[in-house]
Amino acid sequence: MQRVQRELERAGIAQPVVGLGYMSAPRQTPAEFARAIVSGESDERLQARALQFYREDFESTVCSLVANVYPRDDVPADCLVEVQGVLFSFAPAVQRAIDGGVLDTSDQGLVLKDKAGGTVMPPTMRLPDVDA
Repeated sequence: MQRVQRELERAGIAQPVVGLGYMSAPRQTPAEFARAIVSGESDERLQARALQFYREDFESTVCSLVANVYPRDDVPADCLVEVQGVLFSFAPAVQRAIDGGVLDTSDQGLVLKDKAGGTVMPPTMRLPDVDA
């Protein structure tokens, strides 16, 4: 919770809510892919190209879970969960998955675990199988 407390202090928001988000290292966009975007290729073709260019890189990507702080008024009431006096925002489906779980830390950042100790967030990165 120290990482979360640091973000809360840094944000300086009167009624804060913590949302967990993903962060990874930036990727270089291949020039060919950038040209396809600018030329107006269809979404389907762009998806196929993206899978072609990024599949190997994406699946080896390590995502860190980080605390983002938002004003309370920006978060729907059914998404709020209080943990040790701090309001967090989780979609109801995530709330069900983490009921009885813990917010832990690792070398890569925060880790949200379910009651059995399985990692709920961040997820393992996998792309769908799509022919390019």
